[in-house]
Amino acid sequence: MSNKTVILNEENLNNVFEDLDFLSRLMDDMVSDLHNVKGGQQARHSYMLYREYMWKIKAELKKGIQEKP
Repeated sequence: MSNKTVILNEENLNNVFEDLDFLSRLMDDMVSDLHNVKGGQQARHSYMLYREYMWKIKAELKKGIQEKP
């Protein structure tokens, strides 16, 4: 992927982080719900993996933010 500079206004960026937080909470709920479900181990591990990807996406976005002087 190229290393282009992308301009995104603060409101849109905040909306992206809110959506990522919401998806992460949904995945937390699924992991919790599947904890005691017989046969739910594979699905629970899948949601744990998806949640980890969400955390990585969020961290990469935060790392790439540069405020314009």
